This record gives sequence, structure tokens and C-alpha cells, in this order.
Amino acid sequence: MHREAIASFAEALKVDPQCANSHYEIGVSRLALRDPDGAIAAFDAAVAVRPEFAEAIRMKARAYKAKGDHAREIEAYEAAVQVRADYVEAWTELGRANNDARRSDAAITALTRALDLQPDLPEAHLNLGIAFCDKDDPDRGIAEFRTAIELLQGKVPAVAEQRDERQRHDASTLALAYNSLGYAYDDKKESAPAIAAYRDAIRIDPRSAPAHCNLAMALDDDGKHDEESEQHYRVAIEVEPDMATALCGLGRLYQARGRLREALPYLKKGHEIGSKTPGWQARSAEWVATCEKRLAFEDRLEDVVKGAAAPGNEGERLEYALILYGKQRFLEAARFFEKALANDASLADDLARAHRYNAACTAVLAAANGAPDAAAWRGRALQWLRADLAARQAAGKVDSLARWKEDADFKSVRDEVAALPAGERTAWKKLWVDVEKAIPPK
Repeated sequence: MHREAIASFAEALKVDPQCANSHYEIGVSRLALRDPDGAIAAFDAAVAVRPEFAEAIRMKARAYKAKGDHAREIEAYEAAVQVRADYVEAWTELGRANNDARRSDAAITALTRALDLQPDLPEAHLNLGIAFCDKDDPDRGIAEFRTAIELLQGKVPAVAEQRDERQRHDASTLALAYNSLGYAYDDKKESAPAIAAYRDAIRIDPRSAPAHCNLAMALDDDGKHDEESEQHYRVAIEVEPDMATALCGLGRLYQARGRLREALPYLKKGHEIGSKTPGWQARSAEWVATCEKRLAFEDRLEDVVKGAAAPGNEGERLEYALILYGKQRFLEAARFFEKALANDASLADDLARAHRYNAACTAVLAAANGAPDAAAWRGRALQWLRADLAARQAAGKVDSLARWKEDADFKSVRDEVAALPAGERTAWKKLWVDVEKAIPPK
């Protein structure tokens, strides 16, 4: 259809070479055929005939977007609103383009102008929320996302097949607003509303790869939904096979659960793609190296556990402890942690790698999963956590303490503390009170 349109308008230009609309329609068709350079040439021809042709300038900006040229995209949108100051769509898209270029202040200026012209524009509220979040103001971002959601509620049929073109556009915007809302709550470390927002995004758009990936990460952080997290990572990868964040996320999920051979291909592919992406900050090279190292250790695991072979040093003993933890062999893992920390006390002082904290997690899980000396392991865990809390307070590294309150590994000694033997309850309750006091205010 688009090729026929190009041919038809080309014939029209033979009759009237100064027909701006014919040049414009050729540009639209070339853009639809993924020929942004041809589209730009056509839109330039339209503007040469009619300099005030704001729509052609705006569409040229879209062609530059298709080329990934943010600078020229922004220039074209700015030219469009100079020609037509009340061009709401161009102001909105200028704001979105500035967001893409991480120019939050410029985005806020453009989007505020769009909303001055049309206060009930969901896309402008959505993009304004994104700009506020980029400026580390998630509360204002949340307010804008909720406004966008309110404006779109009731406009999108529940069944995707029943949506017309306008409703499909609204559905895409609504799903993105929910996904962005979840991301803002994640930024505030509020996992429950974040998870709920991601689920709403998927309800609106079941094929939203970003929403599936974000939900998978939120569930993974929650530590209680491994199977569901894996499922959402897989959907994200099915929809977008080159989504580096989802590939690395699934690989890290497998790695954490001791499924190292499954983890490595996903980590390698995620790193290969992600490391070529501008702004990529994930430690994916480190994740690949760690997985490869643990795979080498895994080949000797059973011999080391049985005592037929020995770790080369205490650092290697910790690697075996982590592999055993991932395989949910908690009692064996706790013994390896205990021996490593006893043989090299300096390992406990490494707060960044959190060996002592991980040892406490493993000891609590060993006790909760039927270790014959459960009370003794809980006691060791309490000592390790007390020492870690004191060290973090002394070093001023208390930001991670909020994680202690949510870590699923501590459920049996935190959420279920009332079920502990009477002699242990007071000490564990006191620990959680002290942790709460040490957490810095938001």
C-alpha cells in the first residue's frame, strides 16, 4: 500500500512539483517502510515549498527518532513549535524526546507547555512523570502517572481484540503509565505497590516485555516467588529476545538458585548485548565471571563436601558455601561459612561482600529447615547479625539495613519470632528493634 502511495504521489509531483502535500505523503509512506532517510528528504521538500508546514517538520523529527538521532529529533520538534506555538502534539513529543536524551529540565518545560494548552492529555502527564522520576522526585512522578491513568480509565476495553486503533494507542499509553508507576514505587523501595502496578500493566498489555521484566525483578527481590519471577522473565525474553535486562535477570535468578549451567548462557548473552548499549551500568561482566568461576568449583563440590578434596583457601570455601546455599543445602552451606569465618576473621569485615550477613542467612535457613542443632545455628546467626550491625553503624554503611527487614531468609526469626522458644524471643525482638533504629530516615 505504501509503495503504491509513493508511486501515486510521485506522479502527482510530475504535474505539480510544488505540491507540499504530495512531498509530505511520500515522507509518511517512506517512514512507514522504514526508510527514514528517504522520509527526511521528502519532508524537507515539503517544508521547502511551505516553510510553515509544522506537521511535516514534526514528522521529520519522528524520522530522526527512527534513526536514533536524538539531537536532530529534538531540533526538528523545536522547529515545529516555533512555527506553530500551540502545537500540542509537537510539544508533547518534544518532551518525550528530551526524556529519551535524559534532558529532564527541558522535558519538563516542553510538557508543562503542552499541558497548559491541553490539561487532559495523558501522554503529557505520563512523560512529565518520567521526567520527574529522572530528577529523583518519584512522588511527583507518581502523581503524574496516576493522573494519566485516571484520564485513560474506562477508555480501553478489557479484551484486546475489541480495541480499535485509538483504543490500542490508549492501551499502550495506559500500560506504560502503570509500568512507570511501578518503577517509581520501586525507586521508593515500596515493593507491594510496585508489584501491583506492574501486574496492572500486564493486565492491559499482556505482551509488554518491560512490564514482565520489571515484575520479574520485583518478585525476584521479594525472594518468595522464584517460579513466577522466572515465568515473567521468560515472557519478556519471548517478546524481546534481545532484552539485556531480562536476559541478565533470568541468569542471575538461576545463578542464585544454584542452576549455574542454565544461568551462564543468559548472563553471557545479556552482557554481550547490554555492554554495547549506551548507559549500560549493570555489572554484567562480573556476573559472567562469577558464574564461570562457580561452575569450575561446582565440578569439585561433592568431593569437597565429603572431605575428599579441600578448598584452596577460605575465599574458595565461601564460594562453595554460596553454591550450597543456591542448591538449598543450607546446613552444609552454614558449616562452610562458619569454618571460613573462623579460619580468616578478616572475611567478616568485608561489608561490601557481606560474608557475615550471608552466613547468618544460611544459618537461619538451616535451623528453619530441620537442622538437628537448630537453636545453636540461630544463636550463631544472631551473633553474626549483631556483629554486622555494629560494624555497619561504625562504618556509616547502614543503607542496606532496610533489606534486613524484608529478606525472606529471616522469616522464621523475624515474622514468626513468636514461635521461637521462649529463651530466644527477647534477643531476636531486640535485634529487630535495634535494626529499625539504625535505618536512616527517608
